Amino acid sequence: MGKRMFSFALLLVLSVGLAGCIPTEGDYSGIGVSLGEGPPDSNEPDTTPPYISSKYPADGAAYVSVSGAPSVTFSKVVDPATVNSQTFTLTRPAWGGGLPVEGSVTLRNNEWTSTPVACFIPAGNLAPGTNYTARITTGVKDTSGNRLAEEKVWSFTTDFSDAFYSDPVPPEEFILLSPGTFTMYFQFSSPENITLTKWFYMGKREITVAQWEAVTGYFPGYVYSYVGYVGDTQLPAANVSWNEVQDFIAALNGMTGRTYRLPTEAEWEFAASGGRNPTGYEYAGSDNPDEVAWYEGNSGGRAHPVGRKHPTYQQFYDMSGNVHEWVNDWYSYSFDNFSGHTDPTGPSTGAVRVLRGGAFNSPIYGITVRSRGYGDPAKGYPNRGFRLVLEQ
Repeated sequence: MGKRMFSFALLLVLSVGLAGCIPTEGDYSGIGVSLGEGPPDSNEPDTTPPYISSKYPADGAAYVSVSGAPSVTFSKVVDPATVNSQTFTLTRPAWGGGLPVEGSVTLRNNEWTSTPVACFIPAGNLAPGTNYTARITTGVKDTSGNRLAEEKVWSFTTDFSDAFYSDPVPPEEFILLSPGTFTMYFQFSSPENITLTKWFYMGKREITVAQWEAVTGYFPGYVYSYVGYVGDTQLPAANVSWNEVQDFIAALNGMTGRTYRLPTEAEWEFAASGGRNPTGYEYAGSDNPDEVAWYEGNSGGRAHPVGRKHPTYQQFYDMSGNVHEWVNDWYSYSFDNFSGHTDPTGPSTGAVRVLRGGAFNSPIYGITVRSRGYGDPAKGYPNRGFRLVLEQ
């Protein structure tokens, strides 16, 4: 409570805050004409560069609201054409460099001082418990063409207790599958008939970047050009290890009071092949991979937002391609080390965990319903993600 009261008091005493950043009709009227201190009343050219007289939040500030909007007050009139998303940016940490935050930049009068204020308005709430860096470059100029005296860079951290999704992985995103028997395939042993005796809910889609950060408060660290457009939060949450997924699940279960988990390998293949009424398709939902999957032949070498290809007849998306999906089982080459024909959970021990479905960089033979892979549970890679099961 004390930290929140301090943050609130700090916001009140600042002359620029979120309220000063909300754009209204007429924000731009008079910019460059009547705002702040104009050029001297003489024939001498104005050569005094503008500078930043105040900023919000303060450098190093903590417990900043996730609905906050960074802003700066300039010392004099500035050219509105130079205050934009190239000269005023907001980034957050990411593997390989800062991740740009989507948003818009506004310029308006400060209500109390009539000086020009630039505000960066994020497209959505900021992530809780996250460090952000704001930057104003010397590309900002006054109306006489003088550049900003110096670039200004400052950082702040959002309040971790602020949540911006009340239910990040809702039950409506799951399909109920009835018990059934199906044929499961292994690399070095004959196919086996497997029976699942319990109803279970399987997620329609791979867990997304937005869902991951809503639960954990941080961004999965894979997002750079190799995977996809850095600003798209509907990309699958990738470059997360099996162990990190367990932490995500524990946090999600604590947040919602429900019981989520990774599917067993048998549950995953059961869903991908059509459940109790298997389709016999080579890929999850079709014999044509381009209809249902992102793989090396059509992905452009990157992951894509979830759910953009055709689903299976039961409405599961991307079970072939896009990203490999972690399942709960330890890996076994053959059925000999499996745990039986009824509700199997895989080997009791192992060194690597199972990955299913193939990925955006997999060859066509690596995205079939039967394709199996494995990985070190402690390591994440840009082509590895997951989907969840919701227990009744």
